[in-house]
Amino acid sequence: LATESIAQVHQATLLKNKKKVVVKVRVTDVRTMVGDVRSMLHTTLVMKRLGLDNGVDFPTIFRAYLDVIAGEFDFTAEAAKIAEFRELFEAYGLSDRVVVPTVIDDLSTSEVLVMERVKGVKLLS
Repeated sequence: LATESIAQVHQATLLKNKKKVVVKVRVTDVRTMVGDVRSMLHTTLVMKRLGLDNGVDFPTIFRAYLDVIAGEFDFTAEAAKIAEFRELFEAYGLSDRVVVPTVIDDLSTSEVLVMERVKGVKLLS
């Protein structure tokens, strides 16, 4: 269905109940990504020293990214955020207009996220 920088998304059908699901699988190793970002950070530090940064504080940007990168690789954290959104939409009476897919917790891990497949209109592109 989709590819992003750290994962691929596939559609599947569960054997036990024939439920349609979406499976998000992490394909990028967190250590490789962190190493790549650290390399970019070092490059931007050199650029800054040489005056090649046009005044943009790239090192701060890459340091901030390093601070959040581990959370981006943990699909259990993403599953928790999905549940949080569902509760929020229900609390404000929006669940009839905004569908948040249910995470199938017993099939999900920090590297694989399995959710019910929902159809709808994409809110953001």
